[in-house]
Amino acid sequence: MTPETFNRLQNTSKEDFDQYVDWLFSHTLRELRAARGDLEATRTAWVHYFRQGLRAELLLDELMKHLPELFRRAQYAEEEARRVSAMIKALNFSDIGIQRMDTGVTGPGG
Repeated sequence: MTPETFNRLQNTSKEDFDQYVDWLFSHTLRELRAARGDLEATRTAWVHYFRQGLRAELLLDELMKHLPELFRRAQYAEEEARRVSAMIKALNFSDIGIQRMDTGVTGPGG
């Protein structure tokens, strides 16, 4: 299993799923910490987190549950935390790769 190509619908192993979620969390945390102080790079890191998770067929709710811990562990300064929080709240479905189509919606992977 490679994290970049993991898909929970094609790989039903609980162990691989847990490894993927751990990888996604740690990979995102590294990106967020590296982007601190640069709001555009921070936005890119958050969008990347959502798109990678959705591409792997994680539910948006599952991804949202990790937000508070990722946010806390990114260790934003108080003012930056306010700006990042507002930026995350302003993200829309299109930003994270969910597109409306005549037949419903499609995500980053399909």
